[in-house]
Amino acid sequence: MFELAIEKIDVYQVNFPYSGGVYTLSGGWEYRSFDTTIVRITADNGIAGSGESTPFGSTYIALHAFGVRAGIAEIAPHLLGLDLRRVKRINEAMDQALLGHEHDQNGT
Repeated sequence: MFELAIEKIDVYQVNFPYSGGVYTLSGGWEYRSFDTTIVRITADNGIAGSGESTPFGSTYIALHAFGVRAGIAEIAPHLLGLDLRRVKRINEAMDQALLGHEHDQNGT
């Protein structure tokens, strides 16, 4: 069996407009768009996949998106060359890259 090694990780910042016009949070904070992070992972054979993080919810803070991209910047170099199909190994590499942030696959 051949490997599908991670060759490239691209990160994009996108401001997605709120479909309702203005979203108002407590304290009078208003948002018309939300800072979103798109990640594209490309394997050495050209296969690519994408994911999104829009850290929005009842505890939304605009700076969460910066934290997402900072975390990806720390993790990404540790993933290059790993086989895409070895998800457990990828999760271990991410946990090791962000010491103190280990989470199980259930998100707890």
